[in-house]
Amino acid sequence: MRKYRDKIIKYSIICLCALIILLLSYFRVFEIFELQTIDWRFQLRPTFNKSQKINPDIVIIEISNYDIERIGSWPFERLFHANLIEALKLAGAKMVIFDVLFTEPSTFDSQLINATASYGNVYYPYSFIIDYTKRGEITADCREGVIIKKLKEVSAGSGHINIIPDIDGKYRKIPLYIKDKDEYYPQLSLSAVKDYFEVKDEEVIFDKGNFIKLSNKVTIPINSRNEIIINYIDKWGGVYKHYSFVDILDAYCYSDSLEAMGEQVVDLKDLEDKVCYVALTATGLFDMHPAPVGERYPGVGAHLNLFNSITTNQYIIRVERWINLLILVGLSCVIVALGKHSIYKGLFLNVIAIAGLVIVSFALFIYLGLWIDLFYPVTFSVFLYLGMTFYGLIVEMHRSEVLEKELEVARRIQESFLPMDPIKIEGFDIAANMNAAKQVGGDLYQFVILPNDEFGIMIADVSGKGIPAALFMVRIVTEFKAWSTDVAKPDEVLARLNNELQKGSKTGLFVTVSYPVINIKTKEVILSDGGHLPLMHYRAKEDEIVEERPTKGMPLGLIPNAEFNEKKFTLASGDALVFYTDGVSEARNLKKEEYGFQRIKDVTKANHQKDAAGILEALKKDVAEFSGKAPQHDDITIIVLKVK
Repeated sequence: MRKYRDKIIKYSIICLCALIILLLSYFRVFEIFELQTIDWRFQLRPTFNKSQKINPDIVIIEISNYDIERIGSWPFERLFHANLIEALKLAGAKMVIFDVLFTEPSTFDSQLINATASYGNVYYPYSFIIDYTKRGEITADCREGVIIKKLKEVSAGSGHINIIPDIDGKYRKIPLYIKDKDEYYPQLSLSAVKDYFEVKDEEVIFDKGNFIKLSNKVTIPINSRNEIIINYIDKWGGVYKHYSFVDILDAYCYSDSLEAMGEQVVDLKDLEDKVCYVALTATGLFDMHPAPVGERYPGVGAHLNLFNSITTNQYIIRVERWINLLILVGLSCVIVALGKHSIYKGLFLNVIAIAGLVIVSFALFIYLGLWIDLFYPVTFSVFLYLGMTFYGLIVEMHRSEVLEKELEVARRIQESFLPMDPIKIEGFDIAANMNAAKQVGGDLYQFVILPNDEFGIMIADVSGKGIPAALFMVRIVTEFKAWSTDVAKPDEVLARLNNELQKGSKTGLFVTVSYPVINIKTKEVILSDGGHLPLMHYRAKEDEIVEERPTKGMPLGLIPNAEFNEKKFTLASGDALVFYTDGVSEARNLKKEEYGFQRIKDVTKANHQKDAAGILEALKKDVAEFSGKAPQHDDITIIVLKVK
């Protein structure tokens, strides 16, 4: 029961964590970071996609620093605005949209009202006081800057110019309708675009939170707050045609005299059938907002881009939340699946997967106007991969601890197969030492007492290291003990041992062996060798080192019925034999230099007056000093026999 209870708790925790992760995505908890990623997409789009449609009918008539200097001060007398309307009417402009609030009665209102009534295609703005922190549908309690009553009556239409900032203060969305009490008020550009397409009021279908349909001509997508994402084409200044307010008035009032003076005059014919936005852009006098394409972007630019977006049918569509959830789940599954690979391959594949999502998200936005969430899936995927990697490391550390304990047991078992102490032979001094490169190794040695006052010393080196070599070593020790006591001649021992090891061998391992048999009384040595390194024989009488090795012998376990021969020589008082494995001769320092045979000879000769243990310690010390901080790469075994 406890087993099932633990599983229930485990899977319940996993499900709870998954639910929390999905809820964080669904409720867009990290929205402020996601907004930064959409800004990057806006900024990159002009570089990769230059085919964004621009409605050529849209122009902006700016009231800039130049215009204010020419006229004298702001606000202008409304006679100037009336004259502008007359000029645009004469030019044949399609419509005039003011992004300038006319809030209170003033001098020359009658002229502005008459010009508006005469033209008929003029649109005026108003603005609401809105609590921007309020969630849900955007509503207002009262209007600020309401158009004077008579001006509104004679205009073609009106609309609000409110833009709702996102949580980071940037302006990315415009509400197309704002609710005041029980009535919905349209956005200024929406009022104008309705007439641009010659759609009657009764043909407008407003499906709150879903879309706005202008007859069968245009369908505008909106979100639950009746907002549309502003499709900023590029940075301010280079997209739409700009005209000076004063230059148009000059062309209307003084074109003949200015031309006579050689002054360049705006050709009013260029404004025929144009949608003319009139806006204040003078420094310090107009509303500059941070936008995705720039930190200082005029509010009228948002209205221009909105009009362009609707009339060219180019929208930014943010995909439904459930689609983002599917993307998150899919990417998570990919990350989990890739986690089965090695750490480096898994890292590479995960980087490819995450980079693929980034590239796809940018491509969908740049070429199709689709906005899929990027920050949360990428961030979660990175942390998921790091978490899986960390968990894998913890599991691996636990396995390593278990393996360390098992290897420690294996080391003790291996040591039990090797002699605890060298044998005591009258007239001889023997010392031995083995240091494995890992917890267990492939070096081995044995001492054997034989009939007829003889004894043998076997040293061997199994190919490879670690557990496979250690297991093969156990088999060798077992077989050697069996054959060395039954067969007197060392070459026959190696021949039979070779055949036994070769039978049924599927590991590909082999072993090199050196096996001398020594007569205690005569000091005669009969040496057989199976591909091992030569014995170093210090001859005290000649004070020299010679290498002792038979002429024939190959590693054991490779081929059946291999031949081995013997070499005979005699030891004298003061002589020493040094047995060793290639962990000594091939020991390396940080420069990758090998210890070599000559150093073994030099150290042995320099310490020949010491006992067997002294010579062995001198060799160990010299190998350690030579290697320095370089890691030990192979097992090291040394046996020293000295004749008293």
